[in-house]
Amino acid sequence: MKKRATKLLLLAAIIGFSACNKNNDQKGGIFKGPQVAFHGGKAHAFIQLAKDAKPEKIGISINDQAWNHLPIGGDQGHDHANSVTLPLPVQSVTVNPFNHIGLDWNPAGHEPENVYTKPHFDFHFYMISEAERLAIPPYETNTAGFDNLPNAAFLPATYFASPGGVPQMGKHWLDATAPELNGSTFTETFIYGSYNGKVTFLEPM
Repeated sequence: MKKRATKLLLLAAIIGFSACNKNNDQKGGIFKGPQVAFHGGKAHAFIQLAKDAKPEKIGISINDQAWNHLPIGGDQGHDHANSVTLPLPVQSVTVNPFNHIGLDWNPAGHEPENVYTKPHFDFHFYMISEAERLAIPPYETNTAGFDNLPNAAFLPATYFASPGGVPQMGKHWLDATAPELNGSTFTETFIYGSYNGKVTFLEPM
């Protein structure tokens, strides 16, 4: 009986070891970045990888506490509480071009007037480091950097560069065929960003 029990324990240990190894070798799944405080709640970035480690999804999760405490209205001045940086999980480093995500809530929207002046999110998926992004100065300080546009091949043909540029972001590119730029009400849109000759972010808004 004792010998049989020893064999069973040994078998269990082998199965457990095999399961641990399999789990450690597993490349697929949903991986979460660190949680960040956001309006009384939490937010985090995540990435979903297939079994062969190829990226399938990348996104942002905002919990109910944050969602239910988002401010609405007020002036359009910048409030740091409305803008946070979401680090990506370590599993994303070698499989996608993004470095970090900017989660920006606009309680009263932003310019241009009567186009984007309604409460909405700006999700900036940056392809440069946070240090590089924070070093982007106001437009008047380095007009050459903002006006050094990427090769046209890297942007859709219907997109055009908006005037000027935003510090710690870059120049924004809008879709000339977007409904909100052709008389319809803004609901969602997609924006590109650039600085110093490179596309630096993708922005679902």
